[in-house]
Amino acid sequence: VNGNFTISPEPSNSGQPIVLTLALSGAGTGAPVPTGSVSYTVDGSLVATVPLINGNATYTLAATLTSIQHTITATYDGDKVYAPASFAALDTILPPIYPTNTALVAISSSVLTSQTVRLMATVSGSPQPPSGVITFQDGNTTLGSMVSDSNGIAYFDTAILSAGVHNLTATYQGDSQESYTGTGTYVSA
Repeated sequence: VNGNFTISPEPSNSGQPIVLTLALSGAGTGAPVPTGSVSYTVDGSLVATVPLINGNATYTLAATLTSIQHTITATYDGDKVYAPASFAALDTILPPIYPTNTALVAISSSVLTSQTVRLMATVSGSPQPPSGVITFQDGNTTLGSMVSDSNGIAYFDTAILSAGVHNLTATYQGDSQESYTGTGTYVSA
């Protein structure tokens, strides 16, 4: 028996259902269509047994897998014509992505050239983002990066701003476990 095992989408996002499909066919033109059933396992644990319909067995796996790579196996049980066969594929579940809001304020909104200005970035979201790197920029120029505390706050002091208006931004980079997105902007005069 010939088989094509697919997982869709691949990779998938945390919390997203995935569709498992095994398409079976005979070895040559005019060969009988395989019948019987297919058992799907994830990391060795049975999740479903699905009947073949016109040589296809499709199952939608609910969004219960953790954010790692999983081995998913489709095992055809065989019929009077075809022997049993197994097909395996790796499935990657990406970590969740949480939106954040990054508020940026300058502790001193008006300073003289070469004076130190303290920038405070506060990251919030649901769930509350963990400590992570916040990058401070003036337009496209990176001023520096700081790690936020457990309350989502990071301070950055700079004395390198020239006279004039500045488009200051703070971008939360997230952590190694989950992805967070968000940028805050502060324009000073």
